[in-house]
Amino acid sequence: MNQNMQNSQNQVNKQQMTQEELQKTQVLNLQEVERVAKFEKRTSKKPALFFALLGILSITFGTTFGITEMLSANKTLNKMTQNRKTEEKKTDKKVDDKDLVCTLTWINNPDGTDTVYKVDYKFESEKLVGYTKTFTISPTPGNPQGPTGVQNYVTGYQPFMNQVPGYTITVTPSGTNLIAEVVVDYKVLDVTTLPPQQQNHFTTALDYQLNAEKETIQQEKESQGYTCE
Repeated sequence: MNQNMQNSQNQVNKQQMTQEELQKTQVLNLQEVERVAKFEKRTSKKPALFFALLGILSITFGTTFGITEMLSANKTLNKMTQNRKTEEKKTDKKVDDKDLVCTLTWINNPDGTDTVYKVDYKFESEKLVGYTKTFTISPTPGNPQGPTGVQNYVTGYQPFMNQVPGYTITVTPSGTNLIAEVVVDYKVLDVTTLPPQQQNHFTTALDYQLNAEKETIQQEKESQGYTCE
């Protein structure tokens, strides 16, 4: 009987020691978590709070987290955040098609003028959606017919001054020069409403249809002597 009592007492003592050791382990783990949390707080408030709570939960369930595991989890969290931001940038990125600008210059024309014809083609996904044509007429230096030649363009453009939605034309004097500009927006323009006479002059005509290929336009213009870039 005495032997049984001694055995019972030994079991109680052993259980008490185990509880005391567990409490010490919990205190040490809590101190470790607090130290890591303070370290994280200096660099990021959210990771500090996250790992502090994680450490407390770990102690409650009798598990421990080392510094290595926590820092590894932190790196994983940061990587996931960076990957998410990268995916968002890819999703938000829009197709940014570069314009194609083609230019052709004539000098010493028979009417005493020099002219520069420039077309700025605009694309979406390499398909034509509009353009701006600019035709600049200047008197040839030293040619007395120059001023008259420029003025004749003012008269000559009168039949072409037709405006419809998606198609505008302006003719503006600029010093001794004259600038004719045609702007086409295929997203708005109904080609059936455009007066047929607009096709009678290269500066007012529709050279290409909606969704014409960028590569095709460039090849054709360069074959005609234009400089495209």
